[in-house]
Amino acid sequence: MYMAKGAGKGRYQLFDAQMHDNMVGRSALKADLALAVEAGQLRLEYQPVADLRTGEVLGVEALVRWQHPTLGLLPPGEFIGLSEETGDIEAIGCWVLETAVRQLARWRATMEHCDSLWVAVNLSLYQLPNPHSLAAIKRILSDPAVQSENVVLEVTESALAADVDGGIASLNSLKVLGVRLAVDDFGTGFSSLSTLASLPVDILKIDRAFVSGHASGPRSVPVLDAILVLADKLSLAVIAEGIEEREQLDLLRRLGCSTGQGYFLARPAPAPVIEALMASGGLLDVTEPAGLKPL
Repeated sequence: MYMAKGAGKGRYQLFDAQMHDNMVGRSALKADLALAVEAGQLRLEYQPVADLRTGEVLGVEALVRWQHPTLGLLPPGEFIGLSEETGDIEAIGCWVLETAVRQLARWRATMEHCDSLWVAVNLSLYQLPNPHSLAAIKRILSDPAVQSENVVLEVTESALAADVDGGIASLNSLKVLGVRLAVDDFGTGFSSLSTLASLPVDILKIDRAFVSGHASGPRSVPVLDAILVLADKLSLAVIAEGIEEREQLDLLRRLGCSTGQGYFLARPAPAPVIEALMASGGLLDVTEPAGLKPL
């Protein structure tokens, strides 16, 4: 029944053994997830965001992983959705934010050239309308050591489209604290231009589907160009996601996009690897694939 409902209305689903195994595994994962934060099983990796002209690392995006005791290291796609269903996203989201901003504070305190380095953290749709979760986020950001002006909070366009009024009100309350706000995966959420004009955001993060235009159809490049023009008209910064090939980097440069991230530049890596990169000058090679690999 749940499989049929998940696939849409007016459908049916036949039972099979694989479905049963998936349901059992999913239930077990939910039970384990409740202990993940308390047991210290979560890990953060950071992906550099760089100036596409010079290779200078401007900021990093914090990406959570779950070191499951039996399944190994799990990417966020395998457990964040579950955490939103169970309510564990509140604890996970706060852990990610607090860990990331404390790490940034340490880098800024120990390396003089990191004064302007910023960190981006993803927020879930389920955190924004939750008063308890919103209060916890504000508590973390209100700490003077955090220097909230160097924190970017990311919310997906689809999440905002699903809860426009509540999402905007919550974002406005966070904006007061001095953080910058980014719309993640921009161009995929089908929100209207009027909604974009009303959002208190500073940054548009262009979804990788438009960056890899050759894989998404002949209209992707004109749409990418239009997004860049729109952002310029609205005085919004732009970060291109998913830069994985030299040709994509060259295209973004030609179109006037100056900031981006992706495997061609640098892969996500643990804090010590990022620290070594910043200690050596904080420059990525924008002519060849970078050697920054996860441990």
